[in-house]
Parts: sequence; structure tokens; C-alpha cells
Amino acid sequence: MGKEKDKFVVLVIKYRTKEVDCKLMKRKTISSLLCLCMLLTLLPTTALASTNEAVFGSFLVRSAADVSVEAVAEYKNNVLYIKGDCTISMSDYGEMTTTDKIEVISGADIVLDGVNIDFGEEDSYTGCAFRITSDAGPVNITLADGSTNILKSSTGYSVSKFAGLQKDNEAMLTINGSFESYL
Repeated sequence: MGKEKDKFVVLVIKYRTKEVDCKLMKRKTISSLLCLCMLLTLLPTTALASTNEAVFGSFLVRSAADVSVEAVAEYKNNVLYIKGDCTISMSDYGEMTTTDKIEVISGADIVLDGVNIDFGEEDSYTGCAFRITSDAGPVNITLADGSTNILKSSTGYSVSKFAGLQKDNEAMLTINGSFESYL
């Protein structure tokens, strides 16, 4: 009986040791997860938030903090298509002048902050620098304080001359801000 009792004691000790090891591992895992959560709370919220600005060709487009840039703008074939409220400036890559164009395809509040589109003397059969399409609703353009905005279409010698800003619909167009800009 003494040997059986010793075996039982050894089994109980082994079982309790495994039980203690499991509890210890659970505690370590939970404390590690808690530390990770605490580290994540130290990150700035902008590191976790989706970005609200993006470069499209020569332009930098910014939208409201709660709206993705892709929801208000898209870029293809050297044309920036505006679908919602945003601020447009030249990209941070040192672009001073571009021959890319802007087309507004939906009603929007747009801030122009240092946009410089200049087709120069070249003939451009592709249209104007800034166009509000026939499908766009009311458009409000604000010229940012302290900025110079130039929308200059082709001044070539053929019949392909266009206005710097062309509006293809009867919806309301409002332009506000400093009028030191050139349209």
C-alpha cells in the first residue's frame, strides 16, 4: 500500500504541476496581449486613420477627415476627375506647372490652392484646363488666400482655343476668395 500511495502522490503532484503551468501560460499570454493593447493606445490616431490626401498626377488632393480621397477624386489619362468636396493643389513633388486637366463631374465645393495649369503656346485639341461637365450639379470654387491659381488653356493659332475655365451646364457656379488668380 505504501507504493500505491507514493504513486498516487506523484500523480497528484504531476497533475497539479501541469495545472499550474497551464495557468501560468494563460497569465503570460493575457499579460502579453494587454501590453500590446496598451502600446497600440500610445500610437497617434493619425497613424491608424485612413489618409485623406493623395497625389493624382501633378495634383495633391485633400478631402475632409471622414471622407476618403478616392470617393472625391480619380485620375486617368492626365485628367483629374472631381466627384466631391476637396482641396486641390500642386503635388509636393515640386510641380510648378502642369498640362494635366481638371474635370468636375459632380456638384462639389472645391478649394484651389496654388493650382497652375498652363498649356502654353501648344495647340491642344483636348479641351480646357478646368471643365465643369454637363452632368455636374452646382459647383462652388474657393480660391485659397495667399495662393495664385492659373488656368490657362491653349493659345495656339488654330481653332482649338478654349477658355481656362469652361462650364457645360446651367447649374450654379460660385467663385469666392482672392481674385489675384488668373482664369
